[in-house]
Formats: sequence, C-alpha cells, structure tokens
Amino acid sequence: MGKTRNKFSPEVRDLLPDREGGTLAAWLKSNPGAEIIARDRGGGYAKGARESAPLARQVADRWHMLRNCLDAVLAAVEKCYRLVREVGRSLAHDMTPIRTQDSATRPGMPSAAVQMRNRGRQRRQAMFDRVMALREKGLNISAIAQETGRDRKTIRQWLMDRQPGQWERTFRHPANAFGGFIRSRWADGCRNATQLYREVCERGYSGSVKGFRQWVKIRIRDGIEDAAPRSSSPRWKPPSTR
Repeated sequence: MGKTRNKFSPEVRDLLPDREGGTLAAWLKSNPGAEIIARDRGGGYAKGARESAPLARQVADRWHMLRNCLDAVLAAVEKCYRLVREVGRSLAHDMTPIRTQDSATRPGMPSAAVQMRNRGRQRRQAMFDRVMALREKGLNISAIAQETGRDRKTIRQWLMDRQPGQWERTFRHPANAFGGFIRSRWADGCRNATQLYREVCERGYSGSVKGFRQWVKIRIRDGIEDAAPRSSSPRWKPPSTR
C-alpha cells in the first residue's frame, strides 16, 4: 500500500490499495499537479510516476534515505573490519587494570587448589598450542575440532584471540563468613586460634582446624587482606555488521 500526502499538509490524503505501478499511475491521472513524489525503492512506483507525472521530481523518502546511508556505512566498515577488531582489542587491553598480586600466590589459598589450577592452565595451554599447530598445517576449524575433540566455537575463539581462554574462580575461605566475630574476639584479647576455632564451629564453621589457623595467622595476626577481585569487564567484541 502507498500513502499520498499534500506537501502543504501532514495529513494523509489517500491510501492506495496496493503497490502496483498501474494503481499509482491511475491515481496520479485522476489527481494531476504532483510536483514531488517521495517513494521507496520499488520499481512499480517509479514506473507509475514516470507514466502519469513525468515532470514530477522523484525523491527517496526519509526512511529509505537513512537506510541507504546505513548500507553505505556498513559497506565501508566491512572493508576495514579486521582493522576495527584489532584496534578494539588494543584499546580493551590498554584499559585493563594491572593486577598487583597474582591470584596464584593469594594468601590463604590452599596449595592443593593452586596446584590443581596450575595443572588446568598447563593442559589448556598445551591444547591451545596443538590447535595452533594444526591451524598452521592448513586444517580448518571443523577438522581441528574433530582432531582435538574440542568444540568448534572454542577453537574459533582461540584462533581469533591468539590465546586460550581464561576462567578462574575466586577462592573464598569459609572463615571469611565469620570475620567480624573473629576480629571482635581478637580485639577482646582472645589470641588462641584453637579456642577461636571451637567458637566458630559452634556458629556453623565447617572448615578444617589447620586451614582456620592459617587464615587467622594471615588475616588477623598479620593483617593481610584478600587480593582485590579481578576485573569482571567482558572481553571486547567487534561490532556486528548487521
């Protein structure tokens, strides 16, 4: 359907029943005097206007002008898409806060948990090295996924980032939940970790006495607080071309 308006009034003058060029031509013949015809990119309207109002000026309507501009911008961006992605990643890297303390040496974290996480990092790095080696041999993503047993999305992301993904869980000692009570008892003069352990167990603490003593030594006696949490800012992603 098409709408007809008077250029001196914003009100709709008529509503055409379809988008056929013949319908528009018939309407223009019965309503002569059109000087400007704003239309979409449909060929039917252009043909009808030429036939019945050859002297009228045909222009694109506002929506289609914006759409043409959008298409032109997207076409220009797509030609430089790789550069846009590289610049975005560089800016995101520059804005990442510097970690003053590595999480692997976070005080109070059990050594077993550190070793387990380090082994996971080593396995992930080894898999990444294998993926990159297969890529250098010319294998596509599907072939690499079949060879390594990894998901294709993971492989694609690794290839784009040129590094394996990182997923680390922040270790929270169970004694943190009783930190206020323990500090209060410490201020009252109770400096016996075993006694403090008995009291927090009565309040629901379920950790080991060895881990609790280590926590008291580091957090209470030495006054070393938890490391600042790692930034949770999402990885920069290039804009979609859609």
